[in-house]
Amino acid sequence: MVAPRERPRPGDLRILNELARTYARFNREHFGGQLREIPFRLSARMRTRLGQLSVNLKTGEVNEIAISRKHLRNGWAEVEKTVLHEMVHQWQVENHLPLDHGPGFRRKAREVGIAPRARRKVVGDVIFPVKPLPLSRP
Repeated sequence: MVAPRERPRPGDLRILNELARTYARFNREHFGGQLREIPFRLSARMRTRLGQLSVNLKTGEVNEIAISRKHLRNGWAEVEKTVLHEMVHQWQVENHLPLDHGPGFRRKAREVGIAPRARRKVVGDVIFPVKPLPLSRP
């Protein structure tokens, strides 16, 4: 059974566009533009995860990256780290590597400049100092 999609909220389009721009920049800078472009989704249902890569296990196709709405309060720099984390997972899938947080993941995570960890300690509702989302760049 597939959970119903959440209704869009005011401001979602701006956030999703910023996520897509961030993804495109990271794809160029860290993956040589080799990753397949995929959509983003914002989720209020994610309680313990900051982000998640959805993969069709039958076909191996990457479907989307979901970002926790709650995580947006942690500041854009932290959201960018989560996007990059999920992109490393996408890189694993597209290169037919194990989808895990093992040595290959940790090596690639360090290569792209993020800490190779899967979880962060949550304290209250906020993990890191809150910063407002940046305005869209021209």
